[in-house]
Amino acid sequence: KKQLKEFKSVENYIYFIGRYYKNGEDNKELVYYKQSNEIIRDIDNFINGLVRVQKDGKCGCVDINGVIVIPCIYDWINSISRLLHSEEGLLRAKKNGKFGCLTANGEVLIPCLYDNIECLGDGLIKVQKGDKWGCINKNEEETVPCIYDEIGKLRDGLVEVEKEGKWGCVDSNGEEVLPCIYDWICVSTGNVSVKKD
Repeated sequence: KKQLKEFKSVENYIYFIGRYYKNGEDNKELVYYKQSNEIIRDIDNFINGLVRVQKDGKCGCVDINGVIVIPCIYDWINSISRLLHSEEGLLRAKKNGKFGCLTANGEVLIPCLYDNIECLGDGLIKVQKGDKWGCINKNEEETVPCIYDEIGKLRDGLVEVEKEGKWGCVDSNGEEVLPCIYDWICVSTGNVSVKKD
């Protein structure tokens, strides 16, 4: 059973509060229009302790008391943690068509400069520039250059990378461990499995 949560609304904001479940399927996100000082009940949809709100077509976040933590200046905000089951506790933000990362208290961790961004884990963030992927750390230092067509999983300090249809792996500093010559690769704990036709 999902726990009901409450927070106070803020005048002229649209709250994105919860999802609509029918027959076990997650069908759509509901948008509730609420007025000032009204108590809103919310079902288990807080993003890192915040509620996503929208004003004048832009997204931000408020806390459980309705206090604005992240101003409504972003095209979109969601939890990067939910995307890849990361424990980083970051928010993925989009602004002017580019992606970046925010902390739960609204600080800009990674500016919105990338075409896509995802959390890889262990302090690494997967970023896309144009049609190429690489990795940066939380200090926005490039650890794996944006030269790959795809970045796979990170495990045991190794990152699966794909270039021109072939897979290999690099370490978390971008140093090549296996060249991109394999048709398939799987990095698991203490083991790297490959396939080459």
